[in-house]
Amino acid sequence: GKRPAVLVALLVTALGVAAGFVVLTYVRPLLEGLTGLGSSGIGGLLLLFGLAAVAGTAFGGIAADRWGYGASMFAMLSILPLSLLCFSLLFGAPAGSFAAIAGTVTALAAWSVAGFAIIPLQQYRLVKVAPNDQDAVLSLNASAIYLGQGMGSGVGSVVLAHGSLQYLGGAGALCAAAALTVLVLGGWLQHY
Repeated sequence: GKRPAVLVALLVTALGVAAGFVVLTYVRPLLEGLTGLGSSGIGGLLLLFGLAAVAGTAFGGIAADRWGYGASMFAMLSILPLSLLCFSLLFGAPAGSFAAIAGTVTALAAWSVAGFAIIPLQQYRLVKVAPNDQDAVLSLNASAIYLGQGMGSGVGSVVLAHGSLQYLGGAGALCAAAALTVLVLGGWLQHY
């Protein structure tokens, strides 16, 4: 029935949001460490992140209509872990170097677009699998978003307690990979 499909979607939402929040909770010191930029530079990067988030939200809705849920969500959950992993890999470049700054800008934009495209895609999916319970499943999805934010922040704090900023991207990428795994297994079991 629809209950497993709803549970799979909510788990994908929570894990996908958690992936981003592992990094987002500590994004300022992370960006400073990678780019060596001061307050105005970091402000510019956060503005870019916000603009990319708006674009991602719009893109998620368009993608659902144009390419369908499965393909669109698979694409976003493939970009998300790769973009987050870049934040760990970029620590190999000298802070403030062109490679570090260009890589950070690229990873930040890709992460924001993919991470925010997930939300309308998940809403689309839930309304499709439970059309008669739209209000209920959408409010559950909102709860899954908050759960993901808390989980991601918690994972990030554990990573920093036992490691450093360098490991945040990798930890976020693992959460995103878990979301992708749930999506693929759920789709395989339900044949989207």
